[in-house]
Amino acid sequence: MTFAAYVIYQRIMYVYAQVLQGKTITMAALGAGFSSSAHFADVNRRVFGISASTITHDLEFIKVQ
Repeated sequence: MTFAAYVIYQRIMYVYAQVLQGKTITMAALGAGFSSSAHFADVNRRVFGISASTITHDLEFIKVQ
């Protein structure tokens, strides 16, 4: 993994951690340094191959249990 890929991965994980703590995707994405929630969604899809909403839905399910 390149350093740039590592940084992107860490920024994505930061967004998910913030969403678990109750922040919106937009606020978490901006806090992680993405230019918008759409930019975050695009990068997330390129890295993980699935939409951000799918992952956040799963995170909410895990949070409830």
